[in-house]
Amino acid sequence: MAKKKVVGDQQQELLKFLTRRRTKMEIAHQFDLSLDDAAKFLEEARGAIGEDSELIEDKNVFNASRYQIRKKIKTGPLPTRVWTYQRHADKPYIVVSIPDSLKCRKLNIVPISDVVLGSSECDMELFDKYINWISTQEEVYVFLNGDILAPVPKQGVPKEDYDPLVFAYVLAQKILSIRHKILWAQQGDDEAKMARNDGLDPLKIVCEKLDIPYFDEPVYADICWKGNVFTFFCLHGRTRAIQKGAKLNAALRPRDFQEHSMFTVMSHAGDAISKDIPRICQDQRNFVLVERSEYYLISPSFKRYFGSDAARKGYPPFSKGAISCRLYADGTYKVSS
Repeated sequence: MAKKKVVGDQQQELLKFLTRRRTKMEIAHQFDLSLDDAAKFLEEARGAIGEDSELIEDKNVFNASRYQIRKKIKTGPLPTRVWTYQRHADKPYIVVSIPDSLKCRKLNIVPISDVVLGSSECDMELFDKYINWISTQEEVYVFLNGDILAPVPKQGVPKEDYDPLVFAYVLAQKILSIRHKILWAQQGDDEAKMARNDGLDPLKIVCEKLDIPYFDEPVYADICWKGNVFTFFCLHGRTRAIQKGAKLNAALRPRDFQEHSMFTVMSHAGDAISKDIPRICQDQRNFVLVERSEYYLISPSFKRYFGSDAARKGYPPFSKGAISCRLYADGTYKVSS
C-alpha cells in the first residue's frame, strides 16, 4: 500500500517527465527506483492517462524501449485510396500502382514541400488553396518532400513545457481530405532537427496516423500506370546557394550515382527550377539506342517573404506553390508549372 501511495504522489511528475521519450533506465534514475519498480511505476501511471492521450512505445538505436505520452491525433474515417503500394523491407524504395480504370488522360504528380507549418513564414492561405485544388482534381496526386512542419516554440515558454506536436494536430486535420492522394512523404531537415532535439518527428507521427508511407531519407519511387513505369528519385536536399545555377547544381548531384530516372526532385532551395537533360540509353530488347529525358526539378515553397530571415538578409523572394510532373497514358512525361 505504501508503494502505491508513493506512485500516486509522483504520477503527475511522471506524466510530465514522459512528454519526451524516456527509457526505463531514465525513469528509474529520475525517480530513484529499481528497473523492476520503474516498470511497475510506468504501468500504474498508464492508468492515469486521459482519454485524449496515449502512451506510445518505440526503440532507440540501442534497441531499448522508449516511452512517451502524447495527445491522440483524432481523424475519424480515412478517405479510401484507389491505388496500392509495395514498400521495400529495408531500403527507401516504393512502387505505387494506380489502377488503369482511372479515367484520366494524364496524371499530375505534385511535390509539396517547405510548408513550414508552425512557423510565422508559413503562407497558410496558399497551402489551404492547394489542398482544396488537390481534393477536387481526380488526376492530381502528391508527395510530401520535407519541411512540412517547422513549429517554433512561443517566446517565453520553457523548453520543458513546449509541445513539438502542437502543429501536428493542425496538419493532420488539414491534409485529411487529401490523405488518399498522398503517395508518400519524407523527412526534411526541419523534421530531422525536431527528431534530434525533441526525440520525435511530428511529420512521421502524422503519417503513421493517416497511414501514409514515410521515409527519413531520399526516396526511390516507381509509379505504375497504364502499363508504364515512371521513375522518381526524390530528396529534400540541402544547399545555401543563392544563384539559380548553383541551386540546380545541388539538384544534379544524384546524377553522379544514379541510373536513368525520369524525375529527380529536390526541395529546400525556395525556388522553382526545372531542367530537361537527355540521356542516351541502351534498349537491349530492341537493340537500339534511345534518347530519354531526365527532368531535374527544384520544387517551390509555401513560405512568406516579408518578415522572414531571407528578407532580413537581403536574399531574393521565394518561389511559391508547386511544379507538376505530368505522366501520360502513352508513356510520355514532362514537367509543367
